[in-house]
Amino acid sequence: MEYPVYFELEFEAFEKFTKFMGLRNHEVIASAQLSQQDVLKMRQLLPEAVMQYNERANYSHYSRIDLANFGLQYAGFLNKNGEKIIWINGFTLKNSPFCNPNDTSGFESNAVLVLDGGNGYFDTTINLATEETDHIQIHGSA
Repeated sequence: MEYPVYFELEFEAFEKFTKFMGLRNHEVIASAQLSQQDVLKMRQLLPEAVMQYNERANYSHYSRIDLANFGLQYAGFLNKNGEKIIWINGFTLKNSPFCNPNDTSGFESNAVLVLDGGNGYFDTTINLATEETDHIQIHGSA
């Protein structure tokens, strides 16, 4: 398996996750179909955002993120301005006690939810209209 591994999350699973987590900052208006160009742009912009995070992580209590160990769920939506946004949910997949890399059948239909876990679990959004990435949001540390 080549890492990172990308999984397009069903929009209903994304909505369920955001409601459960109380994520109101996303301004989700409607689902958005992602083209192949959208996905390629995401794959280009995400490593740049992680690199910027890693530069700041040197002086924080979190350690660096190595995308080579991650599974990445993503879902597209439109915000109130009609801009296409991709939400990305990153989780440690390689050598993880919680995820079986040999059974990825549920990663398109269920968002991986971890409330702690430090830099092994994060989420962010990418605005495809502006090509801006929100800061990497680490899921906490126990």
